[in-house]
Amino acid sequence: MNNDSNAENILKSEFSLDDVQSLSNAYGLTLGRNRRPQHVTTSQHFTGSTPDIRGLTLDNLRTTSSIQSDTLISKLREENELLKKEASIKEAKLQSNIRSIRTFWSPELKKERNSRKEHESRSKRLEGELRDVQGTIPENMLQRENVVLRRAVQDLEARVQTQRETLEAREISLRRALQLAAAHEQNLSGKGIQSEETYRALLSIKDDKITALEKCVRDLEENLRAYERQFGTSTGSLLRSRRGLHDAEGDQMLCAHNNYLKTKADGLKCELSIKDAEIYNLKTRLEATQRSDHETRSHLEAVRESLHAKSNRCAQLQADNDRLRSRQSEITYSSPQRIAERPLSHELEVKEHQIKLLKSRYENLEFQLADKDRRLLELEEKINHANGISSRDEKSSAEAKISIMALEDALSDKDEAMKRERSRYQEEIKEERNRRIELQSQLENPEENEREKMEMRLEIQKLQAQCQMGQQALQDQDQRAAKAEALHARLKGQMEDILKDFDHAKNAYTVLQQKFNQLRRSREKDEKILVSAKRETATHCLNELEIRAELLEIKGKKAEAKQVREKRAQLQAQYKL
Repeated sequence: MNNDSNAENILKSEFSLDDVQSLSNAYGLTLGRNRRPQHVTTSQHFTGSTPDIRGLTLDNLRTTSSIQSDTLISKLREENELLKKEASIKEAKLQSNIRSIRTFWSPELKKERNSRKEHESRSKRLEGELRDVQGTIPENMLQRENVVLRRAVQDLEARVQTQRETLEAREISLRRALQLAAAHEQNLSGKGIQSEETYRALLSIKDDKITALEKCVRDLEENLRAYERQFGTSTGSLLRSRRGLHDAEGDQMLCAHNNYLKTKADGLKCELSIKDAEIYNLKTRLEATQRSDHETRSHLEAVRESLHAKSNRCAQLQADNDRLRSRQSEITYSSPQRIAERPLSHELEVKEHQIKLLKSRYENLEFQLADKDRRLLELEEKINHANGISSRDEKSSAEAKISIMALEDALSDKDEAMKRERSRYQEEIKEERNRRIELQSQLENPEENEREKMEMRLEIQKLQAQCQMGQQALQDQDQRAAKAEALHARLKGQMEDILKDFDHAKNAYTVLQQKFNQLRRSREKDEKILVSAKRETATHCLNELEIRAELLEIKGKKAEAKQVREKRAQLQAQYKL
């Protein structure tokens, strides 16, 4: 109450009603009521915008005395109460939103939340020490202006921090969306991918994801460097102008960026592990397809050899048939039993017709085998192409691992820089305390007070320039936020395109599966035809041997006929006919 009464006396003696109203509207001052210095409530700038203090000068403040200060103070009190209520309502809404967001993203923000709590407790302790130091110094107008300017700077820093938190939340949401898309793709790909086009589509999707992640990492590194340049200059100038509370803000900023980069590196490591697992899965699938291809080739080679043997056998039978026909013609012209041998010639003609049919089937089967060999060569080319794509994917994963190692080195460098900055901030706090002690000793001397006032005016001008710089920085932050939103929209569109491409690849896989089923059915039909041809050739051979045995018996060569019959029995037992 004594401090407020002193402030009222100073305002009545040195300032007019318009000046007091402008000061109250600009800085949110409330006279006649003890208020905590860390809460800033403004009448016209409660939305978080920085008050324009460029037009305020000390020459305009020292014009005339105050008139009707009591009514003005009552109005200001009412406005202050209304603004406090509005601010409390908005703060409650904001806290509820923040609590809901934090509970939703709690697994990723536990470490960050604990670090923020530590920094907040440290800043509160430092603010308590600052209030204790300020309680020993007699209040005057320059100190009040200094407090108001400090509050304005704190408001600016609070806005910057909120914007940074929103950007971090957006980045986390983007990372979650990418992870969900990757999981969705992995689940769909686990159902069975056996075609070359599907492999190519998946590998192109993974390459696009790697490039997008590398681009995000580069953007984040550029933002980090910009933040370091910006906040390095602003915090250095504010610390040189007797601001002892910025060490907690700087530490909080560095810790937040450090934690963010660590989480980003962990996310990249997870992505790389997922990619390695997918590459291993693709390799196993390729090996399985190669084994099946080798088995089909070996089977086709066996079928080809059997067909070649059958063709040789058919040629031999044809030669035997011609020889038998020549002998039959000789027998028909020389033997008196021409009428009895007519059924044998008829049977020989039937067998010749059957041999012609078997030859035509054999040619058809050779043509089908050539077609299947051509298809196998095409499949080999596709598999080799898929192996080349997988090797390129391994190279890209190695490059991503190298970038992660570089990020870890950068994180270690950032930790060392943060330790150095923390030690420097502590030294500057000690220097600021010594300066405040010297200021207290100087205020006891009235002669040095005037000189100190002039210095404070110069510092106020410097702070005005710094506030302008802060406004420019906030504009830059708004532009960056807009760019981040545009990036989010672009990434969302890319995710939709990726899902569409995956659907197309899935449709292509179904088409290839249908073709594969058709080929399998045709192969089964060919195998059945081969089995039937084999049986027919075997029966034909047995009939030919029976005819040969009968002819030998007719000629009187019973021993040879017996051997032929034994050979026929062996063949019949071999083919189980």
